Amino acid sequence: SGIGKRDTKHEKWWGMHHWSSMGVNRQDLTSTIDKLKQYKIVLSKDALQDIKNTKIYILKTFKYREYVENFSKKLKVEIKVLDPFAEGYQKTGFLIEGLKVYYKPYSTYLIFFVVEGTTVTVIRVLKDRMHWQAIMNRMKKINR
Repeated sequence: SGIGKRDTKHEKWWGMHHWSSMGVNRQDLTSTIDKLKQYKIVLSKDALQDIKNTKIYILKTFKYREYVENFSKKLKVEIKVLDPFAEGYQKTGFLIEGLKVYYKPYSTYLIFFVVEGTTVTVIRVLKDRMHWQAIMNRMKKINR
């Protein structure tokens, strides 16, 4: 059954990927985490309009205010977690105002944003089934 047997294959894998075996000591790692970039997160006018439209749609379709409030709370959390790893999310391949456009999936939505210095600007919040590539392609400027 494998109980009590040594799993040397996984020990080797763990040893290869363990922090200390990579030459990183705990103090250096803690120092690095303390220095993580802190971003200011802002929403563009288009993103605010997307969120407003979604809330209106939910209210008209489901006639359930708590569902709208729940959507707002959860979306706010998902946007907040863009800090401190904003540039770790997937790139779309689009540039707006010379800035790379990233996206973060959330439920059935895609949160699109750009990073400029220490500011993350959420530029759109779209349903994942929308033709987001066409929408991004038409965007020439960020509606701040």
